[in-house]
Order: sequence, then C-alpha cells, then structure tokens
Amino acid sequence: MAAGIDTVVHPLMRRNDVLQQYMREPLKRLFVAGSYRSMYPAPTGDPPHGEFLASANPKDAGPLDLPGSDPAMTLAFLDENGLDFAVLVPLTRGLNASSNHNTAICAATNDWLTDVWLGERAGRRRFYGSICVNPRDPEAAVAEIRRWAKNPAMVQVVVPMLVHTPYGQRVYHPIWAEAASHGLPVAVRNDGGSGLEYPPTPVGYPRFFIEYHTLASGNFGTHLASLITEGVFEKFPNLKFVFPDGGHDVLSHLGWRLDTTFPACRGETPWVKKMPTEYLAGHFRFASARHERPSFGAQGMADWARISDAETLVMFGSHYPHWTVMRPDELFPELPEPARDRMLAGNALDFYRDRIGAEAAAASR
Repeated sequence: MAAGIDTVVHPLMRRNDVLQQYMREPLKRLFVAGSYRSMYPAPTGDPPHGEFLASANPKDAGPLDLPGSDPAMTLAFLDENGLDFAVLVPLTRGLNASSNHNTAICAATNDWLTDVWLGERAGRRRFYGSICVNPRDPEAAVAEIRRWAKNPAMVQVVVPMLVHTPYGQRVYHPIWAEAASHGLPVAVRNDGGSGLEYPPTPVGYPRFFIEYHTLASGNFGTHLASLITEGVFEKFPNLKFVFPDGGHDVLSHLGWRLDTTFPACRGETPWVKKMPTEYLAGHFRFASARHERPSFGAQGMADWARISDAETLVMFGSHYPHWTVMRPDELFPELPEPARDRMLAGNALDFYRDRIGAEAAAASR
C-alpha cells in the first residue's frame, strides 16, 4: 500500500501579529494585513470551524486553535485520512506596494514555518515545507533560496500566481536557476490579496465569488505557456513547476491550442525544441482540487483521465483547512486503484524524490 502524501496543506498563524514577531526593524513596526485578506472572500467562511475543530482534543483547543493553526490538529487530520506526509504551502500577503516589505514578509514566513512546523516536526518527519520568495525581488529571492536550500525539510520554492509579468520572462530566470541548482520545484499558488495585483481576469474584475473561484485557476495557463514558449526548460532542463491550486481540468484545451498554433509560430520561438505538450510530463504537476472534475460515469472518467494524462500529472492535495478541503476518498473514486495510488502517493514521491526523505520512500513500499 502506497504512503498517502498530501501535497497541499495550508498552515495558518493563530494571530495576525505572529508574523511580525519574526520580522526585523524597521519593517517589523509596519502593519501586515491578514493572510485571508481578499476582495473575494469565500461565502462559506474560511477556515471551516466546525468539523475539524471538533476533531481536536477539547482540553487542548482554545479560541485561537483554529484548524490549520496547530501541528497536532493537522496531524490528526492526516491520521484520520490515512495520509503519512504533508507538504506545507503557507499563505503570504499578495503583492504589497513595497517590494522590500514583501521580501521581509516572505523571509519571516519561512522563519515561522521552520520554527513552529518543521523544527521538531512533532517528533517525526511528516511535514515538509515551502520556501516563500518574492518574485519582484530576484536578488533577494535567490538569497532566500540559498538560506533554506540545505534544510532537508524544505521541498520546494513557492511564488504567487498573480504577478505583473508571466513567469517565463527573463527577469525571473535567476530565481529559476537557483531553484533548479538545488533540485527544488517551484510551486505557483493563488495567493492574491488586495494590493498591487492586476485584476484576477484578463478583462477586469468579476462581481461575485463564484466567478472569481471558477476563473482563478485559469491564470496558470498564462504562466505555463510563457514558461514553455520562452524556452525556460531548454535553459534549465531539470526545472519543475507545480500548480497547487488546480488547473488540470482545463489543461487539455490549453495544450491542444498550443500544439496546433506552434507549427506556424516556430520562427519566433526557435529555442523551443519540442511540441509544447511534450514538456508537460517532465516539468509540470497539478494538485487535485475538489471542484475540478467532470461529471462523467466510470467509463467517461477513465477516458477523461487518459486524455488529460491525469495519472501522470495530478498529485493529491487536500487544501486543508480551506473550505474546499478534499479527502483522499474523494479523489476520482471512479478510477482504478493503480491510477489513484499514483495520484495519492507515487507522483509526489517521484516529483519530490530529491527531497522527500527515506522514511516516505520506505512507507510507500
């Protein structure tokens, strides 16, 4: 039986001012917005207080012990769902006006994550971390990667989805070069706030959360197309990207359009040596998302999984403790067990093979 690996767990701070305790002067005295600031708050409330709070030990839980804020509660969620390991993907604060402040927030988030979640790791190495960096400050981002790259508990670099230029462009190449040199994948997560981000759609601001939530993951396509057509993977052959907030459900359509357009455009991108979709399996993965699945029967699901190469490209992510939390038994139950085992564990072990410890590999046997 494969070890269950949750590739998207969001650790939360118990109070907003916790982050400032890990910052240095003079930026320490500046106001830091909450990690849940957003122009499109989830209508159900976030995080969900009821179901998961009830699973905690009542005598240990207090008004500040919200789901996702305590390692013990998160371990309980893993245990309840047969998950052996979790990759922690912390929230930062979107893009602030001050790039210096953004860089300090990322550094403080990394210090907090290591101190609270990765220091003793609850006596066992079950949590793995993500190095938050500010893509608007490549020099500082490179330094931050170097600061944490030798920590075996850090398994990837994380950057926000909403930025000002697509991630294939050369301004980001020093960051990708540093990540690749350490064998660290790059996670592009939807971490927007209400700062300097562009509108969440190419044609402006939708009015309702349902529009925002439906369209948000499509932004990954801009980065994916940019990374491929700018020749990033020819320049950095071992570089890998993961999209923790989904997007796999619309990948097939994007890939078809890239491939059908590419032959007529090869002259403007001579550095792209393969058809665009030929870069997918070697360089991209997508975390599962609860609301990203077609409504087919078993045969239809099998056909869709084959066409979209889900068995190769999808890794399980619960998104605990968000309102969209997904349990392992909800991951494409129509598919055969070998395919589900790959998505629940095998793909993550392969993707993070340079970082996930020997205990994870042993548990998967």
